[in-house]
Amino acid sequence: MQRIVGMDIAGTLERLGGDKSLLYAIAEVFLEECPMHMAALRQAISEGDAGGIARSAHSLTGDLAYLGVPEASQKARDLEQMGRKRELEECARSFADLELQVLSVLEVLRNVKTFNFAVPAAVVGSEARDSSGGRGV
Repeated sequence: MQRIVGMDIAGTLERLGGDKSLLYAIAEVFLEECPMHMAALRQAISEGDAGGIARSAHSLTGDLAYLGVPEASQKARDLEQMGRKRELEECARSFADLELQVLSVLEVLRNVKTFNFAVPAAVVGSEARDSSGGRGV
């Protein structure tokens, strides 16, 4: 599968049934909403708002996992747990790591329409099979 900055785009496309238009739509929503979630998380950390940290990080956790970015999703999950447990000492450092990964993800998603996807035959179905009945050449 194609992996870019720790992002499994081919896996995400497979989960979407090979629907590139849906992938593009999801990318557009993430590009619009992610900066707001990151800003809210940054503000919550600067204010020492444990509940705000947990809420903002939770929003990012699922989105990043769905997009196929497990490392960034785990960092967001760690921040969520820090907020829930009110263990705020490492939040700023963890946020800085998450922010670097998210910036890379945003860059990839801004360009996702330019990628050449090779969708697995199992996703596309019988249309992707060749005349040999899907056995290959």
